[in-house]
Amino acid sequence: INVHDPRLQVCGDQEVTVYEKALDLHKDGNDLAAGSVTGSDPTSTGETASGSLAGSVSNAVGALTFSLVGNAVGQYGQISINPDGSYTYTLTSPANTPGADSAVEYFTYKATDSLGHSITNNIAITIVDDVPNAVCAERSITPGHLDSNILLVIDVSGSMDSASGIPGLTRLDAAKHAIAALLDKYDGMGDIKVQIVTFSGGAQIQSAEWVSIDVAKSIVNGLHAGGSTYYDSAATAAQTAYAQNGKLADAQNVSYFFSDGEPSSGHAMTASRETSWETFLDSNGIKSYAIGLGTDVNADNLNPLAYDGSSHTDTNAVIVSDFNQLYGVLSGTVQGSPITGSLLSDGTFGADGGFIKALLVDGITYSYDPKANAGQGGYSASGGADNASFDTTGNTLTIKTSLGGSLLVNMDSGEFTYTPPKGNDSSPPERFGFTVSDNDGDTSSADLLVMVNGNHAPVAVADHVITNITGASITLPSEVLLANDSDLDNDHLSAAPITVNTNFADKGAGFTLGTGVPNITFDGQGNSLDNQFKALERSAFTTAAGSMTAALVVLGYLGDINSSHANAEDVITVSLRKGETLHLDHDRPDGNLGLEWKDASGSYQPITDGGSFTASHDGVYSIHVVNQINPSDTSKAAENYKLSMVVDYSNAVNDVHQASYTVTDGHGGSAAGAVDITYQAGSTLNGTAGDDVLMASNADTILNGGDGHDVLVGGAGNDTLHGGNGDDLLIGGLGNDLLDGGAGNDTASYASATAGVTVDLSLHGPQNTGAAGIDTLISIENLIGSDYNDTLIGDAGDNTLSGGRGNDVLKGGDGNDILIGGPGDDIMTGGNGNDTFVWQKGDTGHDTVTDFTPGSDRLDLSQLLQGENATAASLDDYLHFKVSGSGTHVVSTIEVSSVAGAAPTQTIDLAGVDLAQHYGVTAGAGGVISAGHDTATIINGMINDHSLKVDTV
Repeated sequence: INVHDPRLQVCGDQEVTVYEKALDLHKDGNDLAAGSVTGSDPTSTGETASGSLAGSVSNAVGALTFSLVGNAVGQYGQISINPDGSYTYTLTSPANTPGADSAVEYFTYKATDSLGHSITNNIAITIVDDVPNAVCAERSITPGHLDSNILLVIDVSGSMDSASGIPGLTRLDAAKHAIAALLDKYDGMGDIKVQIVTFSGGAQIQSAEWVSIDVAKSIVNGLHAGGSTYYDSAATAAQTAYAQNGKLADAQNVSYFFSDGEPSSGHAMTASRETSWETFLDSNGIKSYAIGLGTDVNADNLNPLAYDGSSHTDTNAVIVSDFNQLYGVLSGTVQGSPITGSLLSDGTFGADGGFIKALLVDGITYSYDPKANAGQGGYSASGGADNASFDTTGNTLTIKTSLGGSLLVNMDSGEFTYTPPKGNDSSPPERFGFTVSDNDGDTSSADLLVMVNGNHAPVAVADHVITNITGASITLPSEVLLANDSDLDNDHLSAAPITVNTNFADKGAGFTLGTGVPNITFDGQGNSLDNQFKALERSAFTTAAGSMTAALVVLGYLGDINSSHANAEDVITVSLRKGETLHLDHDRPDGNLGLEWKDASGSYQPITDGGSFTASHDGVYSIHVVNQINPSDTSKAAENYKLSMVVDYSNAVNDVHQASYTVTDGHGGSAAGAVDITYQAGSTLNGTAGDDVLMASNADTILNGGDGHDVLVGGAGNDTLHGGNGDDLLIGGLGNDLLDGGAGNDTASYASATAGVTVDLSLHGPQNTGAAGIDTLISIENLIGSDYNDTLIGDAGDNTLSGGRGNDVLKGGDGNDILIGGPGDDIMTGGNGNDTFVWQKGDTGHDTVTDFTPGSDRLDLSQLLQGENATAASLDDYLHFKVSGSGTHVVSTIEVSSVAGAAPTQTIDLAGVDLAQHYGVTAGAGGVISAGHDTATIINGMINDHSLKVDTV
């Protein structure tokens, strides 16, 4: 007889191990749920573990069935147990256990045999603690002195007195803190002046002139809230305030419009008010930001105030719903010298979260305690003099370095801003040590190295100008002066147009065409007035066609010679050009009259009757006629005379005029360029074997560049431009022009057009460009658009299309093309071939690429990004991805911050492309690609297949 003991036996707790570092925000693989935070190694699958309870229970009759006792969702994760005893656990949140390397979470299961006997036991989940990971990073920066005029338009209506969500601060208080920090950031780049307008039920200009940063901070700090919200009054007052005295010359102009609410009825920005506002911004080159504060403001009402007058580009308002983020948003609008990034761009706090525990700057340790000051946070300095200041609003620590730089760090997030010393020179690297702590006490340390590079001054190349423009002066436009200049840092160069007094004229200019020799009566017989003076106009001389001489006879009278000689001499003046020869011949016997001449600054030189002199320069020359004692009879009597004056202008020449101009790079660098201007008469201009600038008059002109890399500039007439050999720039101007590039890689520019143009390189006959006449383009490879909305179309070759400012449409056609949209909202289509889409330094806007093919086409951001290191970890601070739509309507959007961690300034839509799918990642909520691993995967994929260029090499 066998007696069975019905009691089940269990063999200890079952154990599995999971890892906090593997936490991520996705439910993938064997995960039961997505994590709530991201660990230090989100690519790992260690957040999920599986096991089996089979064999853990003995003395059972028949098959065992396993089940969970209690809730499947535990304190840190959740579990699933199958009837056969297999189970899976997924960690979804960190186990913050101070000081411990691991934590244990328990779940209870029940095992039941075929007779209904059961037993319970535990599954122990060991959770291995994550630790922070601080990684050394390097950034580079090129300092430059950039001056700024800052116009602040601040809402002080009653709602600004509401709570901001930051303990102890109203909305206006929070704005004050952020504005002060904003002004500091501009001040770190150069000199600034500030003008302030406040508005509620009306608007008030706070100062009669532009003020210093200290005065501006004092004004802002003293503001109080109350009243309505009149947008229209604010915009009007801002225009008046801007016009007041005290602005900085040659500075960037930036405006900020702050409001937390809707405009009062009847005081919104209507269409006409918006037009007036944009005209004001355009006229003064002001970039205007409209900042919405809180959740009660509608972007549609603020959008009319957001506009970039420096690039004539419409932009949108930015709504800051969380006042804790206000300074970060404002900081991102400051485009210039500072570097903005994160100390953790290559590292992490880990799954437990954390903060920056310490900074080491110039041998001084700054230690941060987030629990100090009743939870507001605080710091202490050790090892030397305290050079820091602390702002409890955002827990930011600002440290002045021994080299003159400034480091601002958000000690809660690790976000930093480094502003280099003012000036253009390089300095030794700045090295900053930092220690990261997670919330259960683990730490990790690393260094941030900032390389401070010197700004390279631009290179200005001398310009040799050949022109047939006559008149008092000639004006050389900026595009002509800058055509052969360059800058190693890819800075946007600028140069003011220069006007040179040339007084160029054709041979015989000013003389009257006709036959015969006119007579002019100087003074009548018996005239007894003293010191007779006669100024002859060139038009008084007559020249016959083809004669190269102009003649005039002066009929004069000289009084008798007495002791004073007051009535016995005349002075005749005439304007001569360099190289003209004046022949003088009077009708009196030899010796009766004396002749002498001089220029305006010289002394009289004698000249014989029938003699001549040649003008050494353009100017007014004087002829002195004197009554002399007659040699034949010693008579001192009065004389009537005829003086024949004949100008031979066959050898007249125009001087070569010298001038100079200054080119600047916007960062304190400048260079002087030399200009020489030579005159060529006629309707044809011929270049030399070198690099020339040919500038046509407003008459129809033929321009032949010849050899060299030439710039050909048509006037208002119907001109013919032949570039010849070399890489030439052809500017047709007004009129119906023929632009023939000839050999080389040639460019037709419409940058000076006064409205948008449409130009198609695939058309071989005359085409109506719109604002620049009906032009014919031959052998032109590249196009430059205007400051307005252009359509530029390439041909079957390799073209470079540069839209310039405005909202442009660029179509490359066949060939391997380069498309540069420029500032504005541009639509670019590369067409067939391997095309490159380029964004240059300072570009802003929302551009669309209609036919981008990863691995074939390329996005070139190398000139736009500042301070990046061409690694995915670094670029994660600059590039943000999301995917919207589906199928043929899918769009991948790249938001680009030109400086690390700043607000995006350029948006790129890739129509018909799903970058997430192409590079094997999954988009999150709203199509956003999560920062970290997924963004890095796309960036690395695009760099590796040459779809993305981020360095300048």
